[in-house]
Amino acid sequence: MLFLRRRTAFALAGITTAAAFAAPMAAQADAAPVKFKVAGSSKFLTYTPFVGFATMKTRSFTLPATMKTRSFTLPDEQRWEQIDAAGPGPAVVLRNVGNLQCLRANPLSNALVRTRSCDTANKEQQWVLSSTGQFANVDRLARNVAANSLTVDFQNVNFAVGLAAFKGTSNQVWRAPAPG
Repeated sequence: MLFLRRRTAFALAGITTAAAFAAPMAAQADAAPVKFKVAGSSKFLTYTPFVGFATMKTRSFTLPATMKTRSFTLPDEQRWEQIDAAGPGPAVVLRNVGNLQCLRANPLSNALVRTRSCDTANKEQQWVLSSTGQFANVDRLARNVAANSLTVDFQNVNFAVGLAAFKGTSNQVWRAPAPG
């Protein structure tokens, strides 16, 4: 019984934390697509089809010749629709306009954030943006996992986006959504 109480307390603490983080983003839910940046870069959060995971890219990049026949347009992989998440709290699911899949935290690895078929009830796809710029994953907050924040790896050639504990460094502080 004590184990159940502790587990419930952690889950409720995570949901309360998620609710506190999400207030600025909740007003944006179901609005026009937006673009996201971190404070330390002029690049945008981008679904990059030829590497298969989220990266940071400038607006003007060229696709490999094998991808040029695809039917998406360049700015679309940098535009994200904010959809209200299912369940309690003001979290949102971020659906990419280019591939119509949602940003998802890997439950087992911090290395890369990918997109998957959208499921608004899946906490791995639910995100909150705090007033301090922390972009946190609801699943990781609810499980009290330290690596809960969207982070850009500036050392990686692709500027890979993964998860890490929030430290407030420029690769973790996300700017308020800009209209896409």
